[in-house]
This record gives sequence, structure tokens and C-alpha cells, in this order.
Amino acid sequence: MADDALLSDLCSICNRNAPKYRCPRDSVRTCSLPCYKRHQQWAQCSGKRDPAAFVKRNELATPSGIDHDYNFLTGIERGLQRADENAEAQSHKNKKYEQDQAKLQRYLQSNRIIVDRAPIGMTRQKTNRTRMTKKGHVRWSVEWLHDDGSRDLQEAEADMTLTDSYATLSLERSRKRKRTQQGSDGLQNPSKHSKDGHVSIQAAESHQPSQLGQPASGPTSDDTQAVVSGVSTSAEQSKQECCSAQPAPEASTAASVPGKAAGEKHSDQAPQTHTPLFSFYLLKPHTPSSQPRVLIPLDSSSTLTAALSTQVVLEYPTIKVVARQATDAPLPEGFMLEEDYIRQTKQDVQELEALIGPDGQVMTAAKVRRGNDPGDETHGNVSSGAGDGGPVDDKKLLEVLARDLNARK
Repeated sequence: MADDALLSDLCSICNRNAPKYRCPRDSVRTCSLPCYKRHQQWAQCSGKRDPAAFVKRNELATPSGIDHDYNFLTGIERGLQRADENAEAQSHKNKKYEQDQAKLQRYLQSNRIIVDRAPIGMTRQKTNRTRMTKKGHVRWSVEWLHDDGSRDLQEAEADMTLTDSYATLSLERSRKRKRTQQGSDGLQNPSKHSKDGHVSIQAAESHQPSQLGQPASGPTSDDTQAVVSGVSTSAEQSKQECCSAQPAPEASTAASVPGKAAGEKHSDQAPQTHTPLFSFYLLKPHTPSSQPRVLIPLDSSSTLTAALSTQVVLEYPTIKVVARQATDAPLPEGFMLEEDYIRQTKQDVQELEALIGPDGQVMTAAKVRRGNDPGDETHGNVSSGAGDGGPVDDKKLLEVLARDLNARK
């Protein structure tokens, strides 16, 4: 029968089976879901009914026509209700955001912290998470620059010291590194830990006492005996260490005073080797890229709020971490202190003022030669020298020098 059927009576996609479904959008008849999906892909059809499509008058008073109108009006009502809910939620969110920003602005003004905003869409603007917490505390986004050139972005409390904040960051980095190392070791040797754990469990079960208080009988393998002996040996060693670490009575400590003093000395020196000291510097923004980056020294014992007081930051502070060395030790390459930057800027200003004459005009090389050459005064000509390609506009040269000076500030 399928061979005798007309193509108009078959599925419009596969032309094999009788149609069962009709597309609400363009009334294309299909036989299955794959054919309907193929129709949507070929015709770029959304599958949604067009509310503005023409309907004949005799089809309006039918059940399908009434359902069509009812669904259309219900969809409009549902869309308006959803829009009102979204607007209300967005208004509440904006109000909460404005309140938090007002509190943050009062905090910045009270501590005289100047925050320059980056253009919207820039990476620094997107990564800024400085905000007020629900408890009313300020949480800064802090960028740490390490000696190896790596960067870390951390959310630090404003009332924490710089040393504590960096110690927290170092602990998080070590934990992350340990997890990564354990994951790589597990991928390389997946059966190592399971084998050790299996042997240890067997050893524990073989030496577990029975319910009657008698030791469990049965032959044990060489591996099990080795593990048990190793466990017992380590237990005895730890027991000896614990006994040796405990303070002996006063009557028996007369002969062991030197050893005890040596142990105390070793315990005093241990924290110094595992707790390195660091110096912290705030990276000064808006400095010329042609010069080294400018660093402002910070007190490591001060809080983040106290360290940023009277300072300028771009969205959030960038702190350079340097291992503490001697006081006269140089900074890493590519960095300079703020006092050296100010001194160099003052020298540039003095050179510019010396270049500008007392009457406000630029003392060019041509003017100097013209003033020192009496022959040029008689003839009214300017002596031509190397690099003198014609008359120089004093105003334009002054504008260029002033613009360069403002860029260095």
C-alpha cells in the first residue's frame, strides 16, 4: 500500500511512512521525531506557533481556535508577570549593591584610600572582587607578585596583617601543590597504595586477638611478617623517641644537662629555618612604561587598611613580595623605590626649567649660537650647524616638553 500511496500522503521528510505529527509553525507533516528535528534544521524552524498568522473566520469559533487564543493571552500574561518579578529582583539587587558600595566608599574616604577605576570590560575591572561582607567587614582583592614572576589573586580581610595574609596564601599554594602531586602520583602508580593497604589490613587481622583472648592461629606469609615487624619496629622507635623527649626527673638530669641544652638549642633554631621573612612593596600605578616599575615600601606588621592608607591603587592593590635581605641590598631587576623615582622626576623638572629661559621661551641651540656669534648679528643670519634644519617653533617645543613631564608624574 505504501508503494501505491501519493507523496502528499507520506512524510514530507523521508517520504516513506504515513505522517503522524504536524509542525505548529508551518504545518509540515512528519512521521517521527528524527524527521521533525531534521525539518527544523533544514527550514530553520523554531516550532512555535505564529500568533500573527492568518486564520479563516470559520476556524475562529472552533475548539482549536479558542485554545489558540487562550494560549496566546495566557503567554502574554505569564511574560508580563515574569518581567515584573525579574524587575523587582533586579531592583532589590541593585539597591543592595548601592548600599554596599556606599559603605565601601565611606570606608575608603575614612582611611584616605584612593581607588582608580579601570574601564568597564578590562581584565582588572572584571577580576576585582573587593566588597563589603554581610558582617560589615571589607574584603580586598589583592594581587601578589612573587620572586619567580608568578602572580596570585587572593581575597584578604582588611583587618589582617600583610604577614598573615601572605602566610594564608602560602598555605593554600602548598596544599594545592600537594594535591596536584598526589593526583599525579596516583595516576602513575594506581596499584601501589591499594597493595600497601591490602598488606597492612592482612597484617592487622592476623595479629588481632580472638574473642577468647588467645592470639589468632594460622600461617602468615613472609610479606605479612615483614610488614608486622616493620610496624612493631617503628612503634618501638616512636616509643623511645617519646620517652627521650619527656623531661627526666631532677635527680637523674644532672648528667644529661648538656644534651638537654643542645636539644633546646635545636628546637629554638628550627622555626628560623622554616619561617622565612619577606618584605612587601606596593606597586605604584600610573608610571611610565619606559621606566622601571615603582615600589612603595610597606610595613609587614601593619594591617591591609593601614598599609593602603593615603595610597593610590588601580581597582585593587598589587603587592610585590621580596625575600628580606640586607638593608642596602638592591631590588630585583626592573623595579625601583618611590624615593628614587621622585628624585629622578625632580631632576627632570630642573632640566626642563633650565632649558626654558627666564622670559618663558625655550633656549634652543640655534639661539645660543646666535647669541655667541657676533658675525651673525651683523648680517642677521643664523649659523647653520649639524642638526639645524631650519627655524624651530618655541611654543610647540615647550608643549612637547611639558607633555612629557606630565606623563612622568
